[in-house]
Amino acid sequence: MMSLSTGFVFPAWYTPAKVQKNFGAKPGDVLILTKQIGTGIINTAAKVSLADERAIAEATTVMASLNRKPKEVMDHFTVHACTDITGFGLLGHSLEMAEASKVSFSSAQERHSLYQGE
Repeated sequence: MMSLSTGFVFPAWYTPAKVQKNFGAKPGDVLILTKQIGTGIINTAAKVSLADERAIAEATTVMASLNRKPKEVMDHFTVHACTDITGFGLLGHSLEMAEASKVSFSSAQERHSLYQGE
């Protein structure tokens, strides 16, 4: 049985002025998701043999992909707030960011990128 896991890497150097925080969102900001959502659900389902192979393969590919390109694109824009969507999922991290920023978020579900597995 295949087992999926998540790992984190932190670089040994950084520029303090470029550190992105998960607060500071402003009215009118746009939330951009750089990867599909649902990795946690697929990972959990795979552990109990409930995820289909196509979903597992896609989630594995997405988890193995680097965040280099999204970071390079982000460098060309003014970013008020930034977060990952792991552990607490889209709703949990959105709530955390919105409350810390004293704003509210709205979302168009049909525009979210989802996995294609069943």
